[in-house]
Amino acid sequence: MNDRIGPTKDLSVYGDFSYRLTLSEKSSLSFGLKGGINNLNVNFDELEGTEANDAAFQQNVTQLKPNFGFGIYYRTPRAYVGISTPKLLENQFSSGVTHLLQNRHYFFIAGLVTDLSESLAFKPTFLAKYAMNAPLSMDFTANFIINDKLWLGAMYRLQDAVGGIVQFQLSKQFRLGYAYDYTLSELSGYTGGTHEVMLNYDFNFAKEGLVSPRYF
Repeated sequence: MNDRIGPTKDLSVYGDFSYRLTLSEKSSLSFGLKGGINNLNVNFDELEGTEANDAAFQQNVTQLKPNFGFGIYYRTPRAYVGISTPKLLENQFSSGVTHLLQNRHYFFIAGLVTDLSESLAFKPTFLAKYAMNAPLSMDFTANFIINDKLWLGAMYRLQDAVGGIVQFQLSKQFRLGYAYDYTLSELSGYTGGTHEVMLNYDFNFAKEGLVSPRYF
């Protein structure tokens, strides 16, 4: 991953590994581990300071440090729950009097599918994101699935955005969808929302084929 924002250049190289433990015919528990290196480069000399010779902006930051993450995930064909943190080490990148701290982030996910009738199912999902010194972020999504073909839903991000989603199961393996979200925060005056088009394909090499479309 190569991320550039203003004077900041963040280059990361990570490998992800997982191990799945089969608990029963329809449930499994997965463990994930990632490890790699993070190279942070901040060129303060590209900035125009408000004070001449500010010591905090006299030396650039260029450091290479390792990190690793961990996650655990439980799933069945109709429910899942998981928790993870992609960077366990809170590395500090320093140069002179400048100290940049890499805060640890936590993610929690959960979802399920329940039948309301023979032709109608309800699928709520939840995502929570937390980092020190930042507000808690929570996403709530709800979809109604009609005849395992048409998906109609809505989403709400706490104090930030609302949106809608529609998906259509073209075949047992193809699904086409469209989503739109509108910002509710103070940034609403600077953006017209986000459009997203999705095309999903399930690879399945078993001879018996797919019994029903996947929900997760």
